[in-house]
Amino acid sequence: MHTFWHRVNAVVTLAIIALMVLAAAASVTDEFHVCEPKHDVSIAAVERLVSVDGADEAYFAIALDLDLRSCWTWNTKQLFVSLAASYVTPSNVAHDAFVYDRIVTSKTDANLTIPRARSKYKLREPEGLLGAEIEWILRWHQVRSIHWSPYDPVRVVNAIP
Repeated sequence: MHTFWHRVNAVVTLAIIALMVLAAAASVTDEFHVCEPKHDVSIAAVERLVSVDGADEAYFAIALDLDLRSCWTWNTKQLFVSLAASYVTPSNVAHDAFVYDRIVTSKTDANLTIPRARSKYKLREPEGLLGAEIEWILRWHQVRSIHWSPYDPVRVVNAIP
């Protein structure tokens, strides 16, 4: 009744549909993954606080102990980790400035223990940093291999409660 090519077409179509269902099921498993990293971030020292051309500049020594292995899944390409300083100037302008960042490319490298790291970027504030209350914010962004959306969430936590 049916020719050989009709049967090949039916088998190939069934195989493609089965692979599509398996791929969709595998992708959905990553959406239910809960990322609960352990973190301990502290400011070891203020290495430099000087006034340059009327603006305060500050460099910090940071002690990091991050365990981001729980954020790593089969779909993770890399993690972008950053530490930001959030503060308000005397004229009530809010600022967020990155002082440290790192790209983690494997699960074995996701356990970061750095007893003393110098801030990569300086804080520079024309209105002055002296006496400013700084809130430290730790952010991590999971860069996925397969995306549902181009807008992946960035997780945020207060680094020093």
